[in-house]
Amino acid sequence: ASYSPSIINLLYKLNIDVVLVRIDNAYLAKPKWRKKVYKTNVNINVVKIIPKEELGNYSPNDLNAEIYNAINYNSYNDSNVYKYKDKAKGLDKLLYYCPNCKKLYTMLSSGKSIKCSHCNKEYVLDEHYKFNDEKIKTIKDYCDSEREFEKENLDSLNLEFEVKTLIFEERENKKNKKIKDRGIITFTNKSISYKSLISDYSFERTIDSLKGIAYSVNQEFEFYHHNKLHYFYPIKNKVICSRVSLLFDLLKENEND
Repeated sequence: ASYSPSIINLLYKLNIDVVLVRIDNAYLAKPKWRKKVYKTNVNINVVKIIPKEELGNYSPNDLNAEIYNAINYNSYNDSNVYKYKDKAKGLDKLLYYCPNCKKLYTMLSSGKSIKCSHCNKEYVLDEHYKFNDEKIKTIKDYCDSEREFEKENLDSLNLEFEVKTLIFEERENKKNKKIKDRGIITFTNKSISYKSLISDYSFERTIDSLKGIAYSVNQEFEFYHHNKLHYFYPIKNKVICSRVSLLFDLLKENEND
């Protein structure tokens, strides 16, 4: 598992006991793709306490492994019962790929199921948030199949789409300046670039120069460029926000390897 060296170094510097706490069953109560919150049992467990006197016995990698192993949790392994009838609502805004026919942007969700409009393959969620499928048993399995598909096609990646853009420029002793724009995003396995359709503003960022791309499902994705926060809102296909985030993560994984 990757980690932030600054966090590990901070733990050494603070020289305090490290309490490792894991929260179970919370994710499916309010997952990324759904606005509605489900009532469910959430467990908070103190998994391990590392006394400050013992911190020096751990290398940075070992300490990171201890933290990761303690707090790592797969929500799809819990035994909670979700009897709600709209469990799949919004899931098609996160899952854009059909594992059965391998088409993109064909998934539609309603009630307890997500279905491909091209091949009619349907995945139905049961009361434990598991799919009724032999291969794709959980949403995690579904995401894994999506990842594998994208991995196979990373070398030929060339994604281009139109966006509405909000640019926030920080100014000393003044209210941040907000600029509205409209342009074209071009995303390849080497870079992500932007070209305005209404001004001469443009830029290109290499993948290795970006630390991360944050996003909101079916809304926007965002990152900083020259100390300006850019929000990009896809115009025709908002589910592409989820795809951009996944593709960027895969490219960064390759970079780290």
